[in-house]
Amino acid sequence: MQKLFINKPVIEKEIMSHESVLVNRANVRISVLHLNTEENIQLKPTIFDDLLEFFFIVSGEVEIESGGIKVRLEKGEYFYTHNLIKPVLVATKTKASIFLASNMSITKQMNVKIEQKHYKASTSGGLYIMGKGCISRVSQDNNALSLMASGGGLDIMMQEIFGDRPGCLTPGDVPDLLEFFYVINGSFDIRDEDKSYRLTPGDSFYVYDLDRTISFTANDGAKAIYIASKPIFDYLLDFMADLNQLLKQYEDKDVYTHNHSIRVEQYSLKIASRMGLPNDMLLTLAVASLFHDIGKVNIPDEILNKAGRLTELEFEYIRHHPSDSVKMLSTKFEQDITNIVEQHHEKLDGSGYPKV
Repeated sequence: MQKLFINKPVIEKEIMSHESVLVNRANVRISVLHLNTEENIQLKPTIFDDLLEFFFIVSGEVEIESGGIKVRLEKGEYFYTHNLIKPVLVATKTKASIFLASNMSITKQMNVKIEQKHYKASTSGGLYIMGKGCISRVSQDNNALSLMASGGGLDIMMQEIFGDRPGCLTPGDVPDLLEFFYVINGSFDIRDEDKSYRLTPGDSFYVYDLDRTISFTANDGAKAIYIASKPIFDYLLDFMADLNQLLKQYEDKDVYTHNHSIRVEQYSLKIASRMGLPNDMLLTLAVASLFHDIGKVNIPDEILNKAGRLTELEFEYIRHHPSDSVKMLSTKFEQDITNIVEQHHEKLDGSGYPKV
């Protein structure tokens, strides 16, 4: 059964006002709305409880008016409504494309080309004009994840990549989970079994009820809107915070070990890429190489930083660090990663450690 779905927009000679639906399932409706200059859409309160609607300006400019307040938003900025109380008018100042996402998989309230109306009431409840801000953000050396909107079961995030990075989507514990990605900047190369795809700005893909690992690589500066049909940002936040804490333990203990691990990761990925290893193996190698020496945090400083030759008793502490690394990583990563970590000092003739 198909689990991966790729969307590439059809290029038209002249963009007319229309909506391109990208996905409409699992109580998630995602589309891109193309509007001409000085066209309007109106968002109205509805009877639907916990309704979330998200609007990201892909191109052009729009003006948001509600409750006597006017705000202009441009490309890269966004707003959303959640349990909207008062109407909102969205007026285009130029030709504009707007990325839309909702937790209701039906078209309810969008009316294109309505007459201009002015609202005299105070700022309407349920309207959140975010600009380029976010609710929460967690970052690492190689990526960042920002929560842009949350409600009605949806988490809407921005995934940013720093450096050329491998990554993957894995089956989760949540049934019927839909995960959707809309490319804003850069490119994503996706590999699924024997097929590969390159996605550039305006392209999108999603997975539904995933039963296998799908790997990808993204170039430096790549960004994608990431939408999950179940609330998962807090889980991802905790996971990335745990990894950041591990990296901080590295750095606090010994800057050399921290920098050494980053260099090992970089060289390992370069060698593996030249060898043509698949993306899922690149990701495994990246994580294993970055954290392979984390167990050294248990080695006393006087041994770790000793300038002279180690005694046999002191070297026993060194022999334990691969096993200690596995203990620290086993609750966070799969066994294929911890196997590499445990064996990184083993030798073909059996003379390495920690195995005897």
